Amino acid sequence: MLVLALAGCGEELPPRTELVVATADPPSSLGPSPVMISLPPGHPSASPPSDALPEPELPAIGRGADPVDLPLSPYKLPMSAMAELALAVEQAEFDCMREQGHTGWEKGMSRSWDPQSFVEHEFYEHLDPARAAETGYPRPALDPGLVKKAAARPSRGPTREESIAYPECEKAARARIYVPADLLMGPRDLVTNAKLATQRDSRMRAAVDAWRVCMGRQGFAYQSPIMPPLDPRWESRPADRPAGEEERRTARVDAECREKVNLVGVYKTLRVAYEAELLRRNRDAIVAAQKVTAGWLDRARAILAES
Repeated sequence: MLVLALAGCGEELPPRTELVVATADPPSSLGPSPVMISLPPGHPSASPPSDALPEPELPAIGRGADPVDLPLSPYKLPMSAMAELALAVEQAEFDCMREQGHTGWEKGMSRSWDPQSFVEHEFYEHLDPARAAETGYPRPALDPGLVKKAAARPSRGPTREESIAYPECEKAARARIYVPADLLMGPRDLVTNAKLATQRDSRMRAAVDAWRVCMGRQGFAYQSPIMPPLDPRWESRPADRPAGEEERRTARVDAECREKVNLVGVYKTLRVAYEAELLRRNRDAIVAAQKVTAGWLDRARAILAES
C-alpha cells in the first residue's frame, strides 16, 4: 500500500526514534501494488476541519511556470538545516553511548531518516510537457553527503543491552540541541496548514476536477494530481535510470492537463495568499520560533564541528 506522506512539510524537529530498529541490511523490496493513497486531512477528498481559513480574494491567478515568493519561506529552516539537526542528534547519541561504555555502538543503528526525508515536496508542481514526454517525472536532487552517510549502514543490529541504554542517550542527545524542547508555533506547521487550506479552496477543487476530466479523456483514471507521480510502477525509479514508455506517456498527458486547466498556477496563487494570511495572524510567534530554531542549529553545528 502506498501512503501519501507530507514529506518536507512537517515540524522543525527531525524524526525521532522510539524503538531501535535499524539492521545491517535494508529490507527487501516488494513488487508493484495497486495505487492506494491515504489522503491527509484537508485534501479535497477528506472532511474539512472546523477552523478552516476563509477563502481569500485573488486579484489575479498566475501561471504554473511563474516563480513565486512564498511568504513563510524566510522563517522556516531549510531542509539542509533539518539534515544538520538530524546528523547532530545522531552524533550526540553516538557520543553518549560510547561514554556509557557501549563502545561497539555504530552510527546508523538508530537512524529514522534517509536522504529523501530532507527533500521539499509540493502537492502539485509544474511539469513541462516536452520534457515530461522525454524524461518522465522529475527526480529530486539528493544531498550527496547525506547519500554517502546513509549508504554506510551499521555492520549489525543493536544488542539487547544497547537497546536498553539507547533511549536515555537519545533523550540526552536531543536535550543538548533542543533548548527549549518545543516550538509554540512552528513555521513548517503553518506551511502545512497553508498547503492543506489550498486543497479545501473551491477554486483548487474546480481545477482538480477539470484536471481529472482532462486525464479521463486520455484514458487515465487517477482521482488526484498527487497520484500519477506516486504510481508504484515508477515512484521508486532512481534518477540514473531512464523512465519507461508508460511513465513518459503518463507524465506528458499529466503535464498537458495541468497546463490546460492551470492547475499549478491556481495552487501557487492560493499558497501565497494562505501563507500571507497565516503570517499576518502569527507573525510574533513565527519570529520567536525563528530565534529558537537558530539556537538549535548553532548547538547542532557545534556538535558536528567537534566530531
